[in-house]
Amino acid sequence: MTASLVTDHLRDRGRLPGAGARSLRIVDTAVGSFGFELELPPALDDETQGQRVPSEIADPHVEAIVSTSQLLDEAATGDEDTLSDLIAEIHPRAAAKVRAFARVLAENDALFAVAFGDKQVRFDNDAQARRVVESLTDSDISEEEEAHTGTLLGVLPESRRFEARLADGSVVQGKVDRSLSNITAFKQTWENHVATLVFRVVRVRSRSRTILTAATPLTDGGSREDVEPTETA
Repeated sequence: MTASLVTDHLRDRGRLPGAGARSLRIVDTAVGSFGFELELPPALDDETQGQRVPSEIADPHVEAIVSTSQLLDEAATGDEDTLSDLIAEIHPRAAAKVRAFARVLAENDALFAVAFGDKQVRFDNDAQARRVVESLTDSDISEEEEAHTGTLLGVLPESRRFEARLADGSVVQGKVDRSLSNITAFKQTWENHVATLVFRVVRVRSRSRTILTAATPLTDGGSREDVEPTETA
């Protein structure tokens, strides 16, 4: 989950970038149940070297724990709108790992609870684990890249929301991808300019979410590096 939050191009298989750099470690047993207390070791200064960590993520490992808990909770309750938003923020590979964990619970009639900060997620019956497995079925989740000529009408830096008008006149709304960490400079460079806009479209059954991942000049095929201008651009 951490890799999906901080890596530009997480592949569908193979080694995870930075895997094992900060693994959770058991520090105590949980009182009153068969469980454990876990913690992350202190961050290393060069831990995220070579990774693009969005500025709003103070600690991507903490964000990963929060995202995993939310994904389990929403998948168990069957809220497809919220679930679609969460899956759009991560890589399908990460969602598949959460589904695999839930399958182990379901196959063994096991219950589950996790508490982090002031939030708690718990499965009080095996039906909740089965709902997670059904909600995160691979065939119901797809991700495609689309490129369209259009104009970026506006970007809200805090919420990372965008609105764009495509060449056919349709208006597209969605989120700006986490990989575009310098969102202020991106907004200054591309807002109200006709460009080739690249989107990641995530579909969870009947719901779809659009994530803006790049913008390039119409006269230049460009690359992902072209869309991350400096503050002085």
